[in-house]
Amino acid sequence: MGIDNVYDLLCVKGADKTFAFEFSVVKELCPEMQISKMPCLPSYFAGVCNYKGEIVPVLSLKEEVYIEKRKVVIIFAYQDYQIGILCYGEPYILNTQSVQEIQKPETEADGMWTEKKLIQHDGEIVTVLDIEKIILNLAEYFKGEYLRG
Repeated sequence: MGIDNVYDLLCVKGADKTFAFEFSVVKELCPEMQISKMPCLPSYFAGVCNYKGEIVPVLSLKEEVYIEKRKVVIIFAYQDYQIGILCYGEPYILNTQSVQEIQKPETEADGMWTEKKLIQHDGEIVTVLDIEKIILNLAEYFKGEYLRG
């Protein structure tokens, strides 16, 4: 699974690594969006937000909260689904023409997070997340586990 016909990625710094997203699924960056907590959800859920009149689930890249950094929710859309991912700090754009792909060992997804690819840029490892699979995993979670509980 490659990054096809993509020259720029949207990147954010996480607690332990840098994450990247393809612009084809990015809908909007929403700074300082109000997030409402939801009980009984796994730790990677930050809660839900009201995005243009629709309730959208928001995932968090990390559990620690850095109050001093700016909070940004990135809204993603794929098929009929939307999700938000809560990030802290300033997102930035990375041009993929200057990156090197890293071969990674096959591993299972870490909770909800599915990696599409690992790349290296200026000595830093960047994890490109597969938003399409994450959204579909989240839809399956809500259809299965959460609704059974």
